[in-house]
This record gives sequence, C-alpha cells and structure tokens, in this order.
Amino acid sequence: MRRIRIPQCCLIGLSLVALAGCASQPSTSADLMRGHASDEQSQVDRKNQIAEDWDKAQELVESGNQKVEAGLKQVKSAEEGRVKGERKIERGNREITEGQMLLEDAMQRFRAAFPDLDIAAEQ
Repeated sequence: MRRIRIPQCCLIGLSLVALAGCASQPSTSADLMRGHASDEQSQVDRKNQIAEDWDKAQELVESGNQKVEAGLKQVKSAEEGRVKGERKIERGNREITEGQMLLEDAMQRFRAAFPDLDIAAEQ
C-alpha cells in the first residue's frame, strides 16, 4: 500500500503546485485583454485630441472670418473717407482760387473807382 500512496501524494502535491503557480501568474487571455484595453484607450485619447483640435480650428476660422469682415469694412470706410476728403480738398482749392481772383478783381475795381484812397491804410 505504501507504493500506491506515494504516487498519489506526489500527484496531489504536483497538482497543488501547478494550480498555485497558475494562480500567481497572469493568464495569456488576461494579458491580451489588458493589451486590447490599452490600445482602445490610446485610440480614445487620440480621437479626443483630434476632436479638441477640430473645435479649436473651427473657432479660429470663425474668429478669423469675423476679423477679415471687420477689416474690410474698415478699409472700405477709410477709402470712402479718403475720397470724401480729397473732394473737400479739391473744392477748397477751387474756392481759394476763386476767392483770390475775386479779391484781386475787387481790389482793381476799387483802385480804378477810388484812385485817391489807399485801401491798405484803412485796414
């Protein structure tokens, strides 16, 4: 009987050692699951970063469009103001020329009508 018990004891002991060894080491399936979860998390992180970049890009495009529109309006207004200013300058120069001609004409007529009076003395 002793011969039978030794192999049975050995088998039981080896079985316990084998089971204990399996419990302490991660299984291949668990490693695969962890690796898959890690890959999935990396994809989620990349997708979130891309979505954030997309949102930021859209905000920049919208802000840029608004600034371009405002700038174009300001340039147009400035150009209109420049044109109005140039017209006023031209009108002012014409009035100055016409006024100087009228002053000279008035001075000549005054001197012709009143040669004895000195207009410079009365001013």
